[in-house]
Amino acid sequence: MRNLVVGIRALRGEESSRDLLLPVQVADQMVFAHAYKTRSVPRGGALLAMAGSGAIIVLDLLRRAER
Repeated sequence: MRNLVVGIRALRGEESSRDLLLPVQVADQMVFAHAYKTRSVPRGGALLAMAGSGAIIVLDLLRRAER
């Protein structure tokens, strides 16, 4: 839900929400890596979450580089 709200606000042009994308996704990556390591969720699910989050990180880094 958090990602949905931040994402919608970022798409609407809210700069403070855009600035939240990177730190939130880095924190999520740590959670997903822990889930993968401990197998608290199926590893495939953790990898899928890491890939999705990684895509958001790459897109946000590209956006920041264009500034």
